Amino acid sequence: DGRSRSLKALAEEFLGVGIQNGVHCPIEDARAAMMLYQMNRKEWERSKKDFIRLKDKQRKRKLKNQLK
Repeated sequence: DGRSRSLKALAEEFLGVGIQNGVHCPIEDARAAMMLYQMNRKEWERSKKDFIRLKDKQRKRKLKNQLK
């Protein structure tokens, strides 16, 4: 539905682990975040590169239009 999901929910769904139960531990959060990243690294890096290319094209197009 377009909303951001919590790290707790993502860890439970994709890693099958419960985090942030009781005392909050930033180390546990960092480990879960890194594991999620490693699971999806190739896809995320590809989408990031595509996003950067799109922004570069838009920036170049804007500069070109300003020079006209």
